[in-house]
Amino acid sequence: MLQVDFFRLILIFYFLLSFGFLGWFWRAQFIGKLIFSCSNERMLCCTILVMALLAVLLGPAPFVAFLELSYVVGLLVSAWLVCVASRNIRSLVVWRVIGGLLLVFVLVHSVYAIDTISLRHSFMTRHDATPGFAHDRLFSDMAAGVVPLAVLYSVSRKKLSVFAISLSVPPLAVWWYLLFISEGRAGILSLILAVLVVAALYRKAVLAPIFVLLLSAVIGLMGWLVFNPMVKKSTGEVFQRDIKNSSGRWELWRDAIFYAYDNFPLGIGPMQYAGDGVMRGGSAHNLILNTAAEWGAVLAVILAVVLVKGGLVILRRAVEVPDAEKPLYACLIMSFVAVMVNLQFSGAHIAPSSAVIIIVAVGFVFGFRSESVVDTPPLKMQYRFYGGMAWGGVMLILAYLLFAGLEMYWLSLDSQLICMQKEGRLHLFPRFWAQGRLECMQMIAPDHWLFWSWR
Repeated sequence: MLQVDFFRLILIFYFLLSFGFLGWFWRAQFIGKLIFSCSNERMLCCTILVMALLAVLLGPAPFVAFLELSYVVGLLVSAWLVCVASRNIRSLVVWRVIGGLLLVFVLVHSVYAIDTISLRHSFMTRHDATPGFAHDRLFSDMAAGVVPLAVLYSVSRKKLSVFAISLSVPPLAVWWYLLFISEGRAGILSLILAVLVVAALYRKAVLAPIFVLLLSAVIGLMGWLVFNPMVKKSTGEVFQRDIKNSSGRWELWRDAIFYAYDNFPLGIGPMQYAGDGVMRGGSAHNLILNTAAEWGAVLAVILAVVLVKGGLVILRRAVEVPDAEKPLYACLIMSFVAVMVNLQFSGAHIAPSSAVIIIVAVGFVFGFRSESVVDTPPLKMQYRFYGGMAWGGVMLILAYLLFAGLEMYWLSLDSQLICMQKEGRLHLFPRFWAQGRLECMQMIAPDHWLFWSWR
């Protein structure tokens, strides 16, 4: 667990460096976008900001809630940075390199996973099928976004390359195989729906990326049918759990709806779904319902509207993309659709490693610009000053994320023993770190500043 937390610390440190450099470099665009936005967009942003601050300040633990808000700010601005960076990508070669790097990542993990499975095949569980991830659900979250983007390597070309496809299919097939044996239902469903969306949108124009994905999926499925180390020899059962049940999601969603209704309009408070004293999952495993429960029904409705609006923007851009670039943009659309569908069945936005691929998928699909698009004129110089001030505020928020996140992490470690005695077993919730229960932390540090409240 400490290794996982150390990896997450590296991720946050990397993000801070990226924020500091890229954000300062693009500070004029940051403030210019806010100024040039239409009045409706500015009004929407102000409404979101006011409602979010009210949810934080009026919640049961404002400093804990602000930790969640700072994390959300980090995710949003990270996606904006990826979006701005991708606008400068005007060459198929660069997209091919991006897809190639992701394909190498998939290949390296595939070799590692196959080696692990071969060593543990006689006694392994589905959690052992995805080594390197703290939980098999985190692998499913990652696969939903990475698999379509890795296809970029084989389709970001003026002419179809059979050799590139032959290099792409084997590692992607292994990841499909891992999805099947780890029973990653949300990831499989998300990828299938993403393929159906682009097939309905582009039809024959995207046969290449669809072929790569479906071929690798079929090979992975065949591998699962032929070599499934988790089939019980005594009973012949294929699955380690009843895949027809909701894995507790119905109960989580029901509780989220009740929280949103009983605490209208601001919800129970950010991060309080994981700290209300009830022994259950740390989130509602649904982006909209989790937002409604913790931040209020108003923000949940606004989020749903923004997602629908974003889908319409993608649809409009998809129609405008030249035929030669449709296979490339189809990969970006599939990645976006897959991560968004997956978010309705998981808490992927909470785990930092899973949130990385969400940031990339969202940033790429909205930042993509065709080679035929004319560059916009540079922004005025005075925006650099105001942009620098705004970016400094963002950096302060992220500094709080790092400082308060470390404080909560140490509290979670110190409270593990007393929490295990209270609950009967060691149970941690994936918010930022291996975070334990908030009430257990308060037992060992009741006067800690994180838990101060004026209620």
